[in-house]
Amino acid sequence: MQQWQSLIVAGNTAFERADYETAATRYRAACERALELLAEWPDADAVTAALCVSYQNLADTYLDQCRVRDALETYRRLHEVLELAYRNGNANRRKAALSASRRTVTDLMCIIQSHTLNSDYAKEILKDVTAFPRSLVN
Repeated sequence: MQQWQSLIVAGNTAFERADYETAATRYRAACERALELLAEWPDADAVTAALCVSYQNLADTYLDQCRVRDALETYRRLHEVLELAYRNGNANRRKAALSASRRTVTDLMCIIQSHTLNSDYAKEILKDVTAFPRSLVN
């Protein structure tokens, strides 16, 4: 988890300096590290939070560069990972993934609204990510 934290701190430092290329590189590496931790870290809530922070920071980096499509795609990827964590995890991982998934959908809806995205692409992503939690609770 320390390696992940170091990557996030480095990404945050670069982001604060508006060095978006470096920030994105660090956040992508943090995403990869969080994915590795997902299978092995015993604290489901902590590793799920690490995963979400990594992907959301990467999406924020894209948004600050007006790369809305990349940000939306990053959220889609996060949602896919959460869905897999839910389907393949124990009870604690399933609970953490479902909770994170719901928050991610809300965040994504806010991004789409704040950027007044009415494109077919935005609608497609929203449809994709809202199908997962609903399919599990119905």
